[in-house]
Amino acid sequence: MKRIVLIGSVVIDEVHTFEGEVYTSFGGITYTLIALAKLLPDHEIVPVTYIGESDYDRFVDFFKGFSNINFEGVKLAPASNENILVYQSKEERIERFKFRTLPIKITDVYPFLDAEAVYVNYIKNDDFSLADLRSLSSAFREGIIYIDIHSLIRKVDEDGFFVPYYYQGWQALVGYADYLQLNEEEARFFTGFNFRNDEELKTLVLVILLNGPRGVSVTLGSRGVIVGFRDSHGAFVESVEALRVEVKDPTGCGDVYGAAFLKSILEGKSPVEAAKFAVEIASKKSTMSLEEFRDFPIN
Repeated sequence: MKRIVLIGSVVIDEVHTFEGEVYTSFGGITYTLIALAKLLPDHEIVPVTYIGESDYDRFVDFFKGFSNINFEGVKLAPASNENILVYQSKEERIERFKFRTLPIKITDVYPFLDAEAVYVNYIKNDDFSLADLRSLSSAFREGIIYIDIHSLIRKVDEDGFFVPYYYQGWQALVGYADYLQLNEEEARFFTGFNFRNDEELKTLVLVILLNGPRGVSVTLGSRGVIVGFRDSHGAFVESVEALRVEVKDPTGCGDVYGAAFLKSILEGKSPVEAAKFAVEIASKKSTMSLEEFRDFPIN
């Protein structure tokens, strides 16, 4: 069976929706894990992560319908990460986070590198160091490395709130990625480029491509996605429109986008085709809760 390795943190989310609902569920890489397992049933999906000892059995039970998830890479911690997400609108939210688990090390990943792809999802800014990413790139030359910047540009302040900061040395990090994903805010704080409109953002995508990745997705919420890619003819950037849906729960849509994009790339689709499919699957996720998405037949 082919394999995909997923690196990142599991989180216990307390979600306050824009409509006033409150619920608790697994978050962090949980959304990516579900989407990869559903979309790639012929692949073994190996999450390399930490979870609180008291939450482990419940976490495994949550995925009992997925026979292709291998939990050998899950390590126990004294407690799980916790996050409170309060939506100010259907797209904007405030997060209050408690970091509890250690960073993931390259030595945790080595046993599983007989894989087609490694997906690094920075749920915490310390999930996987630049040095370990360099080691991964050196050891994993045949497969695809997909990186979602996510919280790499965010720190937790003394009150537990996420605050963005300007990342230093982004050129080195993107050089280790085959495909890179980030949203507008992440693009601004990751690169330090203060773009004023989508045309300037497209220029930034071209600059990122020149530093190594084969493809870059900048997710724009209800405005769709800007996707850039390189091939033998040069570097190109295109816009992919969002789908109009009735949004119920946007939590995890970016994570689902990344999983769907990677599936398409592994199937030999172009980055633009991959982005269109990923927008479709992420849009479906936005109309339902995590549990509904887990049980929804999307493949």
